[in-house]
Amino acid sequence: MSDLYINQRLKMFLDSKDFSNQDLRIALGVKTRQQISNWMLSKEKMPDKHILTVINMFDDLNARWLITGKGGMTDTENEPVVLAKTKIDSDCCLDCIEKQGMIKLLEKQADDKNETISKLNEKLGKLTQQLEDAQSN
Repeated sequence: MSDLYINQRLKMFLDSKDFSNQDLRIALGVKTRQQISNWMLSKEKMPDKHILTVINMFDDLNARWLITGKGGMTDTENEPVVLAKTKIDSDCCLDCIEKQGMIKLLEKQADDKNETISKLNEKLGKLTQQLEDAQSN
């Protein structure tokens, strides 16, 4: 099968998980949104190291389905696919890359939530001031 079909199946899986391109970019440590977009639109082949990382990130993703199209998207009852802890470069293994990506994703989500909390606190302060002004009139 073509590698572009892998990209299409990956997009289907990520969409089912509400896992955005931005989430994927952060989890994989990819610098540009355009690169993720090119993969998801099947314009370019996604590198094997990133495919392996995604497989390791999601326990319910059926690697056989992702790579061959056979079986169910989340059919993990089938014969397990054993992936060796392959070195991607001299300093990182797949587990390290996965953990770094998840840390970045969690940090981004925490930053987003902190920003939301800050905005809500700001609105609360303004509303409190308006209420005090209305009560004093």
